[in-house]
Amino acid sequence: MASDGVFDNIYDNQIEDCLLQNLAGVELFDLESASQCISKLALMFGYNRNFVSPFAAHAKQHKMQYNGGKDDDIVAIVAQIHTKKQGYENS
Repeated sequence: MASDGVFDNIYDNQIEDCLLQNLAGVELFDLESASQCISKLALMFGYNRNFVSPFAAHAKQHKMQYNGGKDDDIVAIVAQIHTKKQGYENS
C-alpha cells in the first residue's frame, strides 16, 4: 500500500525491483527494507527534474507541460499475508 507520492514518482517495475531485492523464494524476508527502498526511490525521483516520472508522462499524454518528479507525500507500507496452515492454531 502506498500514497500517491510513490505512484506519481516511480514506476511499478521499480517497486517490483525493491520487493525482489528482499525476496527469498515466495517469502519477503525484510519488509522494512522493502518499504524503505520504495520510499527512498520515490523521494529521490520526486526531486529529480530530469526524470520522466509517471506523473510527468501522464501529464504529457494530456498535453500538459510537467518536468521531472513531483514533490509530494510519500508513504509505503509493505506487508505479506500468510494463509492459515492446516493444523495451525492461533492462540
